[in-house]
Amino acid sequence: MHCSKDLWLFFSKKEEMAPLDAVQKQNIKNGIIVGGLARKYFPDTLNAQTTTPNGFPIYEQQIEITKKCLADNANCIAEASFSYKNLFCAVDLLKKDDDGYSIYEVKSNKEVEDEHYYDVAFQKYVLEKCGLKINHIYLMHVNFEYVRHGELDLSQYFALECLDTNSTVLTTYNEMDNYLSLIDELLNSKEEPVTVFENGKCNKKDCPFYCYCHKDIPDKSILLLNGRGLKGKEELLAKGIITIDDLVCSGLPVKGNLNRVQIDCIRNNKQVSVDKNGLSKFLSSLKYPIYHLDFETTNYIVPPFDGMRPHEEFPFQYSLHIEDKPGHLLAHREFLANKLDCIKEIAKSLYDDIPDGATVLAYYASVEQRFIRYLASKCPEYSERLLSYKVVDLYQPFANGYYYNIAQGASCSIKQVMPAIVPEHANAYQELPGVHNGAEALSIFDIMLHQDDNVRQITRKGMLEYCKLDTLSMVWVLNKLWSIIGH
Repeated sequence: MHCSKDLWLFFSKKEEMAPLDAVQKQNIKNGIIVGGLARKYFPDTLNAQTTTPNGFPIYEQQIEITKKCLADNANCIAEASFSYKNLFCAVDLLKKDDDGYSIYEVKSNKEVEDEHYYDVAFQKYVLEKCGLKINHIYLMHVNFEYVRHGELDLSQYFALECLDTNSTVLTTYNEMDNYLSLIDELLNSKEEPVTVFENGKCNKKDCPFYCYCHKDIPDKSILLLNGRGLKGKEELLAKGIITIDDLVCSGLPVKGNLNRVQIDCIRNNKQVSVDKNGLSKFLSSLKYPIYHLDFETTNYIVPPFDGMRPHEEFPFQYSLHIEDKPGHLLAHREFLANKLDCIKEIAKSLYDDIPDGATVLAYYASVEQRFIRYLASKCPEYSERLLSYKVVDLYQPFANGYYYNIAQGASCSIKQVMPAIVPEHANAYQELPGVHNGAEALSIFDIMLHQDDNVRQITRKGMLEYCKLDTLSMVWVLNKLWSIIGH
């Protein structure tokens, strides 16, 4: 339904799949947690799920358990499993009605996606082919407006959406025979589909086959351009606009100074482009002392304490480097929580470390601004000072193309800019002892809280070193910018 090449590769070249990253692993974990809670939603739910020691489902056993549950008139079956010809599906929750059954598809997502509609349409098709009467279809998803107070209230935590009249579900169900025929034809083909870019349907970097499908794209392609000024790069690839020269010859408008700078560097083999006037204007806006700030944040699909919503993001760590003039560090301050309910502690620490009206420098400053406001709203006793900070974004001179180094590639993130502009520290993140990126920090924090004291101290040190490097990288980058304009 999304990408025929993705499906073909999954069955024919599975070894080309990229490994799951930390965020994807956390999403899977969230799905398991929410699925477990959903099984408590209906009383007397029986679980048909059986797995190998590695966690893979044992389909045949699940089908037999489901048959027994149906014969015993079970009120609700989790992972109810069915097969029809060469088709298989497992229903998250199959609830018995007076004269039939209802399907409940459980999702931890914040937003409903088309694939969820395709999924339930397929389930209804298989179950009806197996002789069951399906009365209703529900999407059972997390209610992100629910605020926890006391014990978790599943009736409030979950929201139900009836899909009986959903047009996507109905259309998919009615066309299921045609879709299945096309899938059979595709999977029986020994020939790889020609291109993933057909009709611009690439799943981009979320797809596990992204690198495989882009392996033949030439070096000087439009994928090297930052997406801020050039939208829809996959659609351009589908139209045959692949290289930078193709883009220039096409006459399509390129918005944003950064993309124009990138094109100039790539076409003319220039390593670095500098706009000293732009840099000078940005740097002259800074007022010392400067407080280089970086937060690490986390969220939980189940609110961990009172006053929290599902997936409510909150800071648990920060690093702060303080400069009183360019190139002169006064101090380093840091905070890392030892418990989940840490909002008041981190707000108080920030309040103590940064004085009224200070200049706070951050990278992608909208994130730090958001969490400063968040802490102020949660802790009104500190709000006046927290909201007085002047937050400046170190990302801006790079996003505006005042400095560009071809080693950055398409990105202006600190992880790409710092190694390019300060090459003597290019391997700093790789050499860290434990945590190497924000996604790892998010998952490791939760692990740290459940470790014994000795192991926790090692983990804690790794997390502090990572966050410290983020703000130290900002110090290095800022001082390099000062040196470029001759300060």
